[in-house]
Amino acid sequence: MKRIPALSAIAARHTARRVYTLSTGAAVAALAVVAAGCGSSSTSSGQAAPAVHKGGTFTILANSAFGVADPAQNYTLEEWQLLIDTHDGLVGFAKAGGAAGNKIVPDLATSVPAPTNGGKTYVFHIRHGIKFSNGQTLKPSDFVTTFERQFTVPGPTSFYSGIVGANKCSTKGCNLSKGVVANDSAYTLTINLTAPDPELMDQLSLPFAFAVPAGTSPKLTGNNVPPGTGPYMWKSYNPNTQAVLVRNPFFHVWNAEAQPPGNPNEIVEKYGLLVSDEVREVLNGQANEVYDGDSIPSDQLSTLNSPKYAGQVHVNTLTADYYFALNTRRPPFNNLQARQAINYAANRTAYVKIYGGPSLAVPTCQILPPNYPSYAPYCPYTSGSSRTKWTGPDLAKAKQLVQQSHTAGMKVVVDSTNDQVGKAFAEQMVSDLNAIGYKAST
Repeated sequence: MKRIPALSAIAARHTARRVYTLSTGAAVAALAVVAAGCGSSSTSSGQAAPAVHKGGTFTILANSAFGVADPAQNYTLEEWQLLIDTHDGLVGFAKAGGAAGNKIVPDLATSVPAPTNGGKTYVFHIRHGIKFSNGQTLKPSDFVTTFERQFTVPGPTSFYSGIVGANKCSTKGCNLSKGVVANDSAYTLTINLTAPDPELMDQLSLPFAFAVPAGTSPKLTGNNVPPGTGPYMWKSYNPNTQAVLVRNPFFHVWNAEAQPPGNPNEIVEKYGLLVSDEVREVLNGQANEVYDGDSIPSDQLSTLNSPKYAGQVHVNTLTADYYFALNTRRPPFNNLQARQAINYAANRTAYVKIYGGPSLAVPTCQILPPNYPSYAPYCPYTSGSSRTKWTGPDLAKAKQLVQQSHTAGMKVVVDSTNDQVGKAFAEQMVSDLNAIGYKAST
């Protein structure tokens, strides 16, 4: 997800175009606050999908850009929503709404292979006749470059560290010749792991593993996105103004489940407007979409909920959390009791209201969102006797823990984004911290 405020948690929903995320627990202390729905805005359930329109320009408005555009490094929902239109991996998430979008389907590979060698070896058969947007023919060896760049750029994750040879890779160089074995004659790619990894197919479906040409620089490409194989290609990207995607003249559909042809001829994402102004431009017909990650101010949501805009407003569930991360290396949150205290004190009802209300968000006390596999209701940080759902803050318990931790009176700085909703989140967190004995500011 893009631009998370520093210190709370929210499980979220995002709209519309093919959006897929992998929810992971970061190695930080987190205060789970809200399982949320984030969309172009809110809507009542059951609205019919908009009619399909071919051609033209689809314009997205975003408060800010997504940073460096290199797919080996970028880890934002904002760019990923564009990369899934321009690039492909061996496998991918089905381009479908709802639970159907969790299905792993073959993409540049002809099928999803079963593992051999005790779960440590996967052999992929690569499709013939696919070209990158620069006209270069896709070959299995292109994937060697793709995975080696994860370590030389480097990427922000350890998703592919289980590949044989990865432990010796660094920004100075990487040789995965034993871990990612390409046979350009047989059109096969073999991935050898040091140990079985049941999440490998999910990881291979992420943009980090999207194929780039073998000649791509092993170093960061900055704002220049390497060629891909999808229905669109990057024409330009300026983080101060806009990103522009146009049709890839070499694209053809090989598996519509993995990569359909797309509808608009051009996709433009513009940056710099306040979210409230983004909404007004869409309502006035000057743009098509408010970027999913831009939280719409609550004072506009009531307008958008009216029948007048039923055809324009859509909410789709996203398996994700919003949260405030706690700095566990500095007081007061290097203390377990202090971390527990703010979890008890956080007014999750207030955060849900700021986010847009119960049609867009629900309170949560854990990393797993309600619609995530293996989820079980669990909320230890609440008032009352329930431990399965959040009923309200327990300020008495929170204050007691602050005293026991000997952290009362300490200063805490709450970081946030500078949009209206981000500022409101931070102000609420400051209020929650001050209510239990800290001296907090934004």
